Amino acid sequence: MNSVWIKDINPPSFEPLRESRRTDVLIVGGGIAGILCAYMLKRSGVDCILAEADKICSGITKNTTAKITLQHGLIYDKLINSIGLDGARKYLEAQTRAGLEYERLCRDIYCDYETRDSFVYSTSDRRRLEKEADALSRLGIGAQICATDTLPMPTVGAVKVGGQAQFHPLKFLYAIAADLPIYENTKILEIKPGRATIDGGEIAYNKMIVFS
Repeated sequence: MNSVWIKDINPPSFEPLRESRRTDVLIVGGGIAGILCAYMLKRSGVDCILAEADKICSGITKNTTAKITLQHGLIYDKLINSIGLDGARKYLEAQTRAGLEYERLCRDIYCDYETRDSFVYSTSDRRRLEKEADALSRLGIGAQICATDTLPMPTVGAVKVGGQAQFHPLKFLYAIAADLPIYENTKILEIKPGRATIDGGEIAYNKMIVFS
């Protein structure tokens, strides 16, 4: 199945690295996490290199659901039970801050960003939905159980949270990647302390961040 995001969009192209280089931070993996990491580091004045074995956004990122939401499945009831209310609140606050940062970044990028409601549904367990809505309410999030009549499969409902968002991930990432120190078709062949071997040389680094 082809990704819906690659239709009618021209990806940027980055040269491979075929000689030795030195950098403060080596980022391995050019999906959404790696690109955002490189963007934030460069914005903070940190010298970095991003090495991608294939083309950027060619893996999971190009097949993302593209929703920007604090909902990641039915997790908040589980978090409260496993790490407590304060721990679950910290997780929620981190997701909320990330959503606000996406909103800020997307203001100057044409990437079809729009505010939408978010839904997490269940096909069989209504009680899990009720417990999740209650957990979100305890964390200060207005959530409600609603019907999902427009879905192409039977469900027992969904937990709805308003004020979330969606965007076109590749339009967004290709825009912020344009001026980043990215090298495509640059596979890391071997990793040693402070050095990573590539075809044609090696990258010396102080720190490494790997996104697999």
